[in-house]
Amino acid sequence: MHKPRIFLIGDEASRLFPMEECAYDAEHVLQAHLVTTPELLPGDQIDQDNPRRWLLVKREAGVPCEPDGGDFWSLDHLFVDQDGVPTLVECKRSGDPRLRRDVVAQMLDYAANGMEYWPRGKMRALAEETAAAAGRSLADALGELLQAGEALPGDEQDAFWETVDDNLAKGVLRLLFVSDTIPRELRRIIEFLNAKMADVEVLGVELKQFVNAGQNLKAFVPRVIGQTERAQANKATVKKKYANIEAQLSGFPCKEVFEKIVGLARQNGHATEPGVTNFSLRFSLHGKQISYAFCKPAGPSLQFYTEYLSPYPKLKSGVEEALSHLGHAYNGKYTITIAVSDNADAILDALTRVMAVLDAYAATSQ
Repeated sequence: MHKPRIFLIGDEASRLFPMEECAYDAEHVLQAHLVTTPELLPGDQIDQDNPRRWLLVKREAGVPCEPDGGDFWSLDHLFVDQDGVPTLVECKRSGDPRLRRDVVAQMLDYAANGMEYWPRGKMRALAEETAAAAGRSLADALGELLQAGEALPGDEQDAFWETVDDNLAKGVLRLLFVSDTIPRELRRIIEFLNAKMADVEVLGVELKQFVNAGQNLKAFVPRVIGQTERAQANKATVKKKYANIEAQLSGFPCKEVFEKIVGLARQNGHATEPGVTNFSLRFSLHGKQISYAFCKPAGPSLQFYTEYLSPYPKLKSGVEEALSHLGHAYNGKYTITIAVSDNADAILDALTRVMAVLDAYAATSQ
């Protein structure tokens, strides 16, 4: 029986290297890849409108089975995404006989007991340990996760981990089963659970490995399993329940200015997407929603963010020119920040100019 293959193009465009599907040598190899490259969990397939990004909280995270108890189980990986949703990951090789019903029962044990017995602040403490072991600060790691363009300030870190703890307490979780091959029996269970569990997203990630031993090449091809149309509709309803910009603004200074920003964006057909400590503004380009600004009520500030505009140099320079009259320069690699106080007119003027550039570009590049 021939194994599936893919082909890589070498330095010479005419030369193709055949890559043959190959099982992982050991389970810990697959686990290690997820630590060094969390993007192997394909966030764009999990949520096409708002691709998931990952922060590793802990590898081999201990899970108790009683209040104040010691670790009884060990979860392969514990991540959080940019919306503070705890994401539990269990890895198994395709040859592992437990890769059917046993792994489902195991994962539900982890989720049920972690939700019940991980105390508030536990995930933050684990993430701090993990970041320190990697030689970096958790503030920097969170800044990358939330695309803040800088290390996340202390008050915003507190707000993020408060959201993580709230999600855990509510049972708003994501469970990911990762293997080189998801067997049919497990796939059906995943689809069933994902369709029936309102607050918990249950998915499989088939992470196939392809090898060309002669050229010492490897490639990985991830694919998400379990997203039926019914399940996706259910999850969309849950997202709306937990994401509300108006509630997000309540109690913050300059609330009225941010409300005007929201109103202006919606009036011009731009999307407003709630996050954990901020909300983003997006416009449609080539059928995709692209973020171009982040509103940070806790700042308070409006940050124009140009990383996602970088593939379109003319568009990026147009946005920069639209903001040049304010005399603001980049204070991060991609971030131009405008402090928000009572300067509603200046803020709305800047936003109007930027939106005009974005909309004109979108209209002429269809």
